[in-house]
Amino acid sequence: MLIATLRDARLRALRWGSGALVAAYAIPVAFWQLGPSDAPSLTKYMNPAVTAILIAAGVAVALAFHVQRRRAAAQPTAD
Repeated sequence: MLIATLRDARLRALRWGSGALVAAYAIPVAFWQLGPSDAPSLTKYMNPAVTAILIAAGVAVALAFHVQRRRAAAQPTAD
């Protein structure tokens, strides 16, 4: 998702949100992999608050994407 928003100029408005979502997911993954955790999976390792943050960030990016598409569709084209 982050790579797509960085490459596509039409998705420029979503760059910060997608970057935040990637960071929100990458930080727990890094702590789980690099730390002294004995949890067998990431979902067992993560706190429910972290899961809620990931869900909220994902929903926020999805809503921003749909709002951006609606605004782009509503703009008149110059013919």
